[in-house]
Order: sequence, then structure tokens, then C-alpha cells
Amino acid sequence: MNRKVLFEFYLLSALDCLAHSTMSAMYVSFLISNGLDLFEINLVNLVFYVTLFLTEIPTGAFADVFGRKVSHITACALLAISMLVYGLSSSFIFFAVAESIGAVALTFSSGAFDSWFVDRIKHYGYNGKLDKAFARAGQIGRVCGIASAYVGAALADINMVIPWFAASALFVVSGLVALFIKEEYFVRQKLSLTAGLRDMGKTIQSSLCYCRDNLNVRFVIIITTIQLFVLQAPNMQWQPFFKRWLSGQIGLGIIYVLISVSVLLGSFVAPWLLRKVRCERKTLLMTQSLIALGIILPVLSERFLPALLIFLVHEFARGIFDPIKKSYLHQNITQKERATIQSFESMAHHLGGAGGLLISGLLAKSFGISVSWVVVGMALLLGSLLMGRNGRKLPN
Repeated sequence: MNRKVLFEFYLLSALDCLAHSTMSAMYVSFLISNGLDLFEINLVNLVFYVTLFLTEIPTGAFADVFGRKVSHITACALLAISMLVYGLSSSFIFFAVAESIGAVALTFSSGAFDSWFVDRIKHYGYNGKLDKAFARAGQIGRVCGIASAYVGAALADINMVIPWFAASALFVVSGLVALFIKEEYFVRQKLSLTAGLRDMGKTIQSSLCYCRDNLNVRFVIIITTIQLFVLQAPNMQWQPFFKRWLSGQIGLGIIYVLISVSVLLGSFVAPWLLRKVRCERKTLLMTQSLIALGIILPVLSERFLPALLIFLVHEFARGIFDPIKKSYLHQNITQKERATIQSFESMAHHLGGAGGLLISGLLAKSFGISVSWVVVGMALLLGSLLMGRNGRKLPN
């Protein structure tokens, strides 16, 4: 495997995690400090997911037609603007605007970034599995994210606006670094805007047919939809859930560090577990069941440490799931439509996430966080059971 390509992939992954993690430990607390309740916070994020859903396919096709590199740099620029708007805002409307800008940015990068790496590595003759490379990228990113989140939480205790400006600056740096990385395999097409849009339409159509006919790709899309529906509850509510035992933002920063370490450990375990189970589908479903238990059981404890330790189990399982899912998906898609098909998989994130935000937000507002976590955890267990039965019909 080409070391230069790997290094550049890891570098950009690290910069991305540095930028995203800067405000991760204080995001919900920041919105609460500006007067939003849990349901309103979920509505802000619903804007994000709806925008993602509407723009995912056109921007994924853009990457296939005009290049993954240009798409990724565009994403960095828009994310820098989004973070800046967030830091300067103090109302629901402007938070929603910032989320919509960030959503468009992520759709430019979601299919393009991984596809850029996969196609470059294949360009140099490597045709093996990529689970180790994706796992290592996640590990490096998590290490960077741990430091960034802790520093961001410390800065938030000084002023909660500072982490947003820091994130904006880091996205600018990431875009500048990407400018100097090559896209050797790609031949830029000299198309007019009309011809480009027409070509993107053809790419979308062929990708839809591919997803319809490839049962393995459909399997990944379905389990991703179910999982992202469920994960919105712990994603959005872990800060107020644990805040009752803590004082100040630095405590949440420490918890985020522990979350990142748990995900990091899971990514290390992923290749080993896959070798033991010898089946990606079974490994993914086993991991989803563990995620579900790690969401349900913390609410049964009235003490901080047991609740936190059990919660970290579900984060550990998420660390296992992601690199295996990415590797399995890329094994079953072709180069020509790689970014667009991955964007379809990302759309499953958005569809599931949007529904999860609405349901978990309403449950938390009406019945409390504990009820919200139990309901969504049970939904994930049931979904894993049903997909396990249907998965027996899939080809290996």
C-alpha cells in the first residue's frame, strides 16, 4: 500500500477531527446557554439533517464528475464559514443557518473524501481490503480529537465562543493542506454547466440502479438508517444526562476524552474481531446489539461511575462498527460511482438522523432522557434481530 497516499489520508483525517472535536464537548451546553431547550436543540440539528438529505446526491455526483479534491476543499471552506456563523450567533434562526451551511459542506465531503483515498490507493495497484486503513485513520483522528475536545472545553470555561473560532481556523488549514495533495487517477472533464449537470444526472440514475440490485449495499444502507435513528438520543443528550453530576465544562471535556478513547479502542479491536467472526454482516449486527445495550443500561443506574462505564461500552462498539462498515461498503461498489453510492449511504444517515432527532427530542421533552434512551435502544435491538434474519439470504 502506497505510504505517501496513506500519510496524506491520515493527515487530512487528523485535521478534520481536530476541527470537528473542538466544540464537541460543549456543543449542547452552548445552545442551552443561549436559551434553547432539548427539543429546540434537536430542531436545530433537524435543519442540518434535512439539508444534508436534500443536497447529498447532487454534491456526491459533483465529486464523481468534477473531482473528489475540489469537492473536499469546497467542504472545508463552507465548514469554516459555518463555525464562524455559529460563534457569532445567539438565536435559533442563526444557529439553523449555520447548521444548513455546515450540512451543505459535509455533503461535499461525505462521499468524496473516502472515495478520494480509495481510488488513489487503487490507482497505485492495491486491491486488498481497507478495514485496517480506515481503522487507523479513525485511531489517528480520535487521538487528535481527544486533545482538541479537552482544549475546546477548557477554552469554553473562559468563553464559549472561542472554540467555534478555533474550529473555523482549523478547517481553513485543512483546505489549504488539501490543495497540495494530488488526484493522480482523475482526468478533469471539460464540460459546460449544462453538460456537467446532465452527466451528474446519469451518474445518479446508474447509482440508484446499482443500489437497487446490490443486496450487500442495501444491507449497509438499511442498518445505517436504523443505527443513526437511534444514536441521535445519546449524541444530543449525553451532556445534560451527565451534567447533573458535574460542574463546569471541563468535566464534560473529560467525559468526551473518555468517549474518544473508547471509540479509539474499538477501532483497534475491529480488524481482530472481523478475523474471528469471518463475516462482515455478522460482525456489524453483533456490534449494533452491543451499542443498543450500552444505550439502555446507563439509565438504570443512579450513580455516576456505573452509568458512565456502561455508556462507554456503546461508544466502544461504535468504534468497531465504523471501519468494518466502510470497508464492507467499498468492497461492493465500483470506482465510477463510488462517491455517489457512498452519498446514498450517507443519505441513510440523514434520513435516520432526522427521524431520530424528532422522536428522541419529543420523548426527552415529554418523558425525560431515560425514557428516550430505553425506547431507542430497544428499537436498535429489534432492528438488529430483523436484519440478522434477513441477512441469511444475502450472498457472501
